[in-house]
Amino acid sequence: MIKEKEHVILKLSGEALTDSRESLYSQNILKNITEQISYLIKKYHLKIGIVIGGGNIFRGSFAKSLGMIKNEETADHMGMLATTINALALNIYLKNAKIKSIVLNAREIKGLLSEASEQNIRKSFLQNDVIIFGGGTGKPYVSTDTAAALRAIDSKSSFILMAKNNIDGIYDKDPNRFTDAKFLKKLTFKQFVDLNLQAIDHQALKKLEGTDIKVIVFNMNDKNNIIKLYEDKLKQKTILAN
Repeated sequence: MIKEKEHVILKLSGEALTDSRESLYSQNILKNITEQISYLIKKYHLKIGIVIGGGNIFRGSFAKSLGMIKNEETADHMGMLATTINALALNIYLKNAKIKSIVLNAREIKGLLSEASEQNIRKSFLQNDVIIFGGGTGKPYVSTDTAAALRAIDSKSSFILMAKNNIDGIYDKDPNRFTDAKFLKKLTFKQFVDLNLQAIDHQALKKLEGTDIKVIVFNMNDKNNIIKLYEDKLKQKTILAN
């Protein structure tokens, strides 16, 4: 399904980095993600871009609880800063595992991070096996799903591997609320939008219209599921394409 030496984008939520509401990060989870990435790079020579969320640090619901609902733009910028912190944290683990990696941010932070421009992405993949993208898109009112779509286009990636927490793909309705929810194995982007499904930001899919990029939605929580997905050993997953 995914070929050797391909460019892929791995989309992780911030919550995927932790197993507890009391802790920002889980060392075991970070270690497992790092080990899987190392395995895929060494065995299949993949170039992996990682787009990461910030929900383990700051979420919209948290902003609302603090009375920030009238300051949504500022809250969005706080969320983008959270994704940058997560990108730097994951990069420490990758570097410690001797993986050639770099963090690019939606907006340059002088003396720390370069901007995730198309030119910088191209140059960085010549020197590194992994690029971690922080800062979302750099603009408020836009999700990290859309950031993943844009980074996939800029990096000429073939797939976006969209990791979910405790959900093994796309259903026609919430499987946690409805026992008769039907699993959807394959969908077009248009079908997803027309059915008004909510597991992926519709803006992200609209960015992918007219491309050959495929989105694979899978459950992140079981150990080594990224490897199983790549090796086509994961039983449940949903593939979306044009």
